Amino acid sequence: MIRSLNTLRTCRLRNCALLIAVAIAIFGCGKKSGPAIPPPIVTVATPVTQDVADHLDFTGNTVAVDSVTLVARVAGYLDKVHFTDGALVKKGDLLFTIQQQQYKDQLQQALAQVATQKAALFHSTTELARYKGLEEQGADADGSGSLAVRASRRGSRSLQRPGTDQS
Repeated sequence: MIRSLNTLRTCRLRNCALLIAVAIAIFGCGKKSGPAIPPPIVTVATPVTQDVADHLDFTGNTVAVDSVTLVARVAGYLDKVHFTDGALVKKGDLLFTIQQQQYKDQLQQALAQVATQKAALFHSTTELARYKGLEEQGADADGSGSLAVRASRRGSRSLQRPGTDQS
């Protein structure tokens, strides 16, 4: 009985497979009703003989022929740049302009200090002349004439420092 069941199952499987094969043959071989696809457009070119330049692409870094390190002689902020990056410059060319207002102010301050020292020197020389006159008359009782001499010498020394205007 087990054999007959296996035989029966095998028959059923064969019949199902045959039925599927017939269905595919009947329905699959029919004419399709769809638009016909046109053949693709192909461009054709005739070969040309000519010289071709060899071209290779590489990655890398570039380095300047000469490089210079610029160091400012004075501290300050840049006002203008008088060249473009990569441009050739010659010795003596103006490259940068530093803001000048700070240095103009310092010059005015130094000139004012010179004027102050000149005024102090003038005052001490007039005091010296006055005390010399008093000393000649014998009226210098407290010894302030020697103080005037020292003050006059101190004022003239402060004006004679290097780098000051002696006009």
